[in-house]
Amino acid sequence: MSETYTAGLSDEETARLIMRLAEWGLIYDSVLVWFSQVEFDTREIDSLMDTPSAGRRREKHKFALPEGHKVSAIAFMNPELIGALGSDPRRAKRFLGLLFDYVLPRDSNWKETVTVECSCGSPHTLLPCEWLALLKTKKWVPVRKGDEESEDYEPQAASAQNLEELLGDGLNEIIREDDNIQLLKHLGFNTLELQIRRRSEGDKTREESIRDQLATIVAQASEEDLGILETIVGSEHELSTIVDIANERLKTRIVVRRNKEFGEAIQAIVEQIFHNLAFDIVPVYKGYDFDAYYKGDVEPDDLGSIELEAHDLLYLVEVKATRENEVRMTEAQAAIAVSNSDRYVLCVVDLGGKDLDQFGNQEEFKGAIKDSIFIIEGIGTKLEPVVATQQVSSAKEIEVEFVGRVRYLIRHSLWAREGNSLTVWIRERFHTD
Repeated sequence: MSETYTAGLSDEETARLIMRLAEWGLIYDSVLVWFSQVEFDTREIDSLMDTPSAGRRREKHKFALPEGHKVSAIAFMNPELIGALGSDPRRAKRFLGLLFDYVLPRDSNWKETVTVECSCGSPHTLLPCEWLALLKTKKWVPVRKGDEESEDYEPQAASAQNLEELLGDGLNEIIREDDNIQLLKHLGFNTLELQIRRRSEGDKTREESIRDQLATIVAQASEEDLGILETIVGSEHELSTIVDIANERLKTRIVVRRNKEFGEAIQAIVEQIFHNLAFDIVPVYKGYDFDAYYKGDVEPDDLGSIELEAHDLLYLVEVKATRENEVRMTEAQAAIAVSNSDRYVLCVVDLGGKDLDQFGNQEEFKGAIKDSIFIIEGIGTKLEPVVATQQVSSAKEIEVEFVGRVRYLIRHSLWAREGNSLTVWIRERFHTD
């Protein structure tokens, strides 16, 4: 307010005058003002909706906000006033400073939708924010006319290109705030490009490295992963969530490589025992693929399976490593064991408290575990009543675990009591004398 109106008044009297004038509707006492009813044209209302209606005829849209909601606006902001910004870059930059520093922290309407009943006869779910509609539909960004020396500017609709030219290096400071990035997205910027720019902090080498890493993530992502990424885009934690997914996939790939190596070591041990016993049987190792581990269809210590064909019967040997007093079988594994009880065998590699990652290589692993392999025949028969009733076995050696997914816990007491060494099992099962 001009000092002409407050000359001779104390601070208290000035505050009281402003309050009265605002109550009488003669002035605004804040940059932000609020209305319970508003009128938008078709372009303005479409700019505030996620999915504008196709083929909507041009008309005025009048609506009142539901109770507890109002449309936010900037005092005195109208198409003529915002258009005047287009002739003066300094004025346009000061206006953007007002938006980023004052308006965004005090107004959430530009990012929170509300559903309204409109005079056009259709309900609309939109952002109740008049100033955003004006920014998105009017020409207000000053763009130089003619060559670079020209001081003449004309207003153009906001775009990433002309706003980046207007803001220059100042854009790097603006994008430090997530809300600022989200507003710039409304004005034509790509969120990912801004996040990369923020992370690289102007370092072009770092920026290129981030792009390469993201390209690798997208190239290796499954359709399910891409669906997750699509869901989280726009959330305030989007980058950290993407990194978490990438880290999880990397850990899974390490598990796949490790388990394949150790599973092949088990195969080599089995093959050597057959050879020593003069049996002409070649074991076939089958490891689990990436998706099986990543989706939780198998356990991290599942080393795969070995197929043994003899006497016209194919034996399925499920290999599990454990450093604890139990191993876990998935629902799918239990179902296969039950339906193939005469030829499904559980092979437990008891690591005696050591973790798989503590073995440096295949040879170290083979030397440590050759005498720690226990074979349990008839595991399908033992699992059948537990699977059917979802109750613990009578001997309490098989239990049901519900932690996100169903797992069947096989206790150490079972393989300690009924398990055979690999040599004994092969001799007894495949002896041809």
